[in-house]
Amino acid sequence: MSMITLPVEILLAICHELEAYELCSLSRTCRKLHELIEGLAWKDYLLRHPRSSITHRINSSPQQQAAYNHAVDHSWHSRSYVACAFSEAWHRVGPALALTSNRLAVGAGEQIHLFPVLGNSHSGQLESPLTHRIHARDARRDVTAIAFLPDGEQGRTLLIGRADGLVQRYHLSPDERTLHATARYDHPTSCVLSLSVVNDTAVTAARNGVVSFIPTCSPWIQPSTLQVHSKPWSVHFSPDRNMLAVGTIGQHPLNVYFVLPSGPLSSHRRAVLSGPARASAVYGITHAPSGSIWGSSSSQVFVSGWFDGKTRVHDMRQKDRTACLSLSDPWDDSPVYAVAAGGGGSCHIAAGSSRHGIVRLWDVRQPKAGWSAFSPGKDNSPVYSLVMESSRVFGVTESRAFVMDFDPSARPSDYPPTPIAMKNAVRENDQSLLGEWTPHYLHCMTKIDISRQPARRERRLA
Repeated sequence: MSMITLPVEILLAICHELEAYELCSLSRTCRKLHELIEGLAWKDYLLRHPRSSITHRINSSPQQQAAYNHAVDHSWHSRSYVACAFSEAWHRVGPALALTSNRLAVGAGEQIHLFPVLGNSHSGQLESPLTHRIHARDARRDVTAIAFLPDGEQGRTLLIGRADGLVQRYHLSPDERTLHATARYDHPTSCVLSLSVVNDTAVTAARNGVVSFIPTCSPWIQPSTLQVHSKPWSVHFSPDRNMLAVGTIGQHPLNVYFVLPSGPLSSHRRAVLSGPARASAVYGITHAPSGSIWGSSSSQVFVSGWFDGKTRVHDMRQKDRTACLSLSDPWDDSPVYAVAAGGGGSCHIAAGSSRHGIVRLWDVRQPKAGWSAFSPGKDNSPVYSLVMESSRVFGVTESRAFVMDFDPSARPSDYPPTPIAMKNAVRENDQSLLGEWTPHYLHCMTKIDISRQPARRERRLA
């Protein structure tokens, strides 16, 4: 019996078990299989291999999309990326970062920088920012947390938390010239340390230990609150809205709470997730990457950054509350201030170090093959916030915003140039100088060689 005489359902079941290179080979055998694979099998392949893309523009066929994903995965594997600092240096603050499909927002001090995302490439280029000053300069009122609220993919509605405890909703006007407050929420007069938003619900963590559950569409409703045992450095609301992870400081710094279907928080802790034997702190929390071994259950798996420099993964489905995966950089044991998940194959975890602007990266399929890179700008600063999608990692230090772009077609000119980079590019008549050579090293290295300096030609390559 010839293969092409099999029913279409059987052929699709066979294609369901094949990888990309096998589908390519099979589609070249005959016209019937080529039409079947082009029409249905590649769509099924993309469903089986999801990508955590936020700004990605899907304007190509499923086969072209799969080819692009494969090229991006290869760039991640070979550590080939474009590195750029794309904002002017601001006064030293603890900035916050948020990303939606058509806009990147950076809150730094009293300013909100909004970078429009254009659809000229697969991942989208960034335009020069529109800067909005929401109050006079005053460190006691600095922006400490920022997130986008759902508004029909427009990316014009922001939720902003400040150092004085004020939590407000802002809306960007249609002409993008003004950013005005549209709602103010009841919140303790204590610094907002963390903010997590899922649909129309926001969870904030205040310095005084109060965790607030805010219905963003109803500012007149009194938020539900939860008092935790110590300062809550970070909160993360699971995508299914069933659990809330709170990172604090103390002997048991990572706790998970039930969230009732009606909305209010339950004061009963579901689990105390363990880390080191001594007292520690958890500064960043996110959920597991969607393409990893945890798959569709990633909302029940938490990734957290700890004071001892380790990034731990806890699976709530396990009876044992110890970490199922512990990741670290043997050359840098500084605390982890920010974590993100996504990247190539939606299987990567990124952690922002508290020193030298170092970003640590791991593929959970090969956790021992991690590597670290210095962020553009050479700031001796923590990485305060990270956002990761399939081909890019956005981050902020105390002085600037930066990106690591793994798109094979990415160029430094895709991002707004800094004045220094533009001056160098004009002087040398070389657009590649808009990027920056950033050193990186493997975690498995037995010795770091710092004696060799990159050649000038290598420094020009981002």
